[in-house]
Amino acid sequence: SDGDQALVEQWCQAHGIPVFVRAFDTAAYAEEKKCSIQDAARELRYAFFEEIRQQRGSDYIATAHHLDDRVETLLFHFFRGTGLPGLRSIPSKQGFIVRPLLAYSRHELEAYADHHGVKFRHDSSNDKTDYTRNRIRHRILPFLETEFPGLRQAMYGNLTRFDEAAMLYAEQIERYRTSVPELRGPDTYLPIRKLRKLHPLRTILYELGRPFGFRASQTDELLKLMEADTGAYVESASHRAIKNRDFIILTHLEPACSEQVLLHADSREVQTTDFKLTMTQREVKDWTPADDACICEVDTDQLRFPLMLRKWKPGDYLYPLGMQKKKKVARLLIDAKIPLHEKERIWVLESAHKLVWVAGMRMDHRFRVKEKTRQITRFRIESI
Repeated sequence: SDGDQALVEQWCQAHGIPVFVRAFDTAAYAEEKKCSIQDAARELRYAFFEEIRQQRGSDYIATAHHLDDRVETLLFHFFRGTGLPGLRSIPSKQGFIVRPLLAYSRHELEAYADHHGVKFRHDSSNDKTDYTRNRIRHRILPFLETEFPGLRQAMYGNLTRFDEAAMLYAEQIERYRTSVPELRGPDTYLPIRKLRKLHPLRTILYELGRPFGFRASQTDELLKLMEADTGAYVESASHRAIKNRDFIILTHLEPACSEQVLLHADSREVQTTDFKLTMTQREVKDWTPADDACICEVDTDQLRFPLMLRKWKPGDYLYPLGMQKKKKVARLLIDAKIPLHEKERIWVLESAHKLVWVAGMRMDHRFRVKEKTRQITRFRIESI
C-alpha cells in the first residue's frame, strides 16, 4: 500500500491533480465493529471518500471497479445465497457513487493503460488465496472459462438483464412498502390480514423487514409470528418484530425510541419516551396497598408474560378497580378531563389482550390483589 500511495502521489503531482491521503487502524476498527478486515477497510474507505466529496462540494465519487470485479461479486453472492438484488452484483450507480468502468475487463483496462502510457502497480494481495473472492478469481473462474469460452462477456449480458429485472422488482417492492405498513408514531404496523392476501408472501415479508435489519434467514421466523400468540417476537440487530393481535409491529430495540415495550418476567426497569417504569415482586405478607397513582400492585399469578407497555388506542377498555362493568379508556380520559395533548402521552400495560393498568390512572379489577394472592407484582412510573 505504501507503493500504491507513492505512485498515486507522483502521478497526481505530475498532472496537477489534488490528492488526499489518510491512514487508518483497520484492525482496531474491525475489532470494535466485530467485522472482517475487508468489511472494515471498505467502510473506512467509503466514509473517507464521502468526507472529501462533501468538503469539495463534488457531485459524485467515481470508483475503478471493472467487469472482472462484477463477475466475481456475482459468483460470490450466488454461491453464498442471495435474492434478486444480490444478482445485480456491483451496481453502476449507488447514491453518490458511480462506477463507469464496469463494462470493461481487467485485461482491456491494462491494455488501454499500456497503450496510453498510464503507469499502474499490481496489488500483490490479489495473488493470495486467503480470501474467498481471491479463490473465486484464481481457481473457479479459470476453470469455468475452460468450459465456457467468452464467459465474462456472457456474464456481462446476464448482469445487464439482472439489473433490469431488479429495477422492476424494486419498483414493485416499493409499492408494497407504501401500501402495506401503517406508520404509528415511531413504530410500523404490518396488518396480518393484509399480509395473508399477498403472494409471494415470503419474498414480500422479507423485503418489508429488510429495512429494519431482518435477514433473509429470519423470514421463516417472521412468517411464524403471524400465527403466534400476542407478545411473541423476533429481533434483528436494531429492531424487534412483535406479534400483537392482528398486527406485526416493527419497533426499535431501544425502548425510549418506541411506543411498544415488552416486559419479561425478569425485567426490572424499562424506559419509554415519557417515563421510566420499574417492576418488582414481593410476597403478600405484611402488604399494605400503596396510595399513589404512579404505583400499580397486582396479583402476579394473573399476569401472562411477556407484558406489553404501549400507548393507548381507541377501542381499549378495562374493568376499573372495584367495578364489574367494563369502561373504555377513551371515556376514562374524558371523565378525568385529560387535555388532548396529554392524552397522547397516556400508556397502558397489557397482559394477554387484557389491560392491567392505565399508567398513572386506574388498574383493572381482574388483576387486583385478593385474599388467596401469593405474590404481588408492583409497577411504578417515574417522570424522566
